[in-house]
Amino acid sequence: IPFMDIENKLKQIKSRFEEINAAMSDPSVFEDPDKYTALTKERSGLEELVEDYDKWQDLKSRFEGNKELIEMDEDPEITEMAYTENGEIKGELADLEEEIKIKLVPKDPEDKNNAIMEIRAGTGGDEAAIFAGDLFDMYRRYADSQGWKM
Repeated sequence: IPFMDIENKLKQIKSRFEEINAAMSDPSVFEDPDKYTALTKERSGLEELVEDYDKWQDLKSRFEGNKELIEMDEDPEITEMAYTENGEIKGELADLEEEIKIKLVPKDPEDKNNAIMEIRAGTGGDEAAIFAGDLFDMYRRYADSQGWKM
């Protein structure tokens, strides 16, 4: 996928994000809790992408600024610094573009649903019970690290 297509999509997302912010600043939105909740959820879903897009734009403008410095070639030291920084920025841009592509993959509609998991000791006596306890602790710590409620 060419990044220009993705950039257009990100512009649309940022535009929608700004629309949501404007709608949330309207006091009448608080009168309808369902609408406010929907706007808040949509905003939180877009926020990380918008931040990444802003970071991408910043890196790209720094890259272009350094490119101009390299083309002017007035001071060899500054040119070398700009060239070195552009190498770093290129890597950051590539990594960020990959992250953005992954985040643009549509979410599964079932992702927002809760899950119920039952862990029981099977046959095997005490060892099976210990394993089930360890497995539960592992899932509990993972859920805590993800900010999920148990």
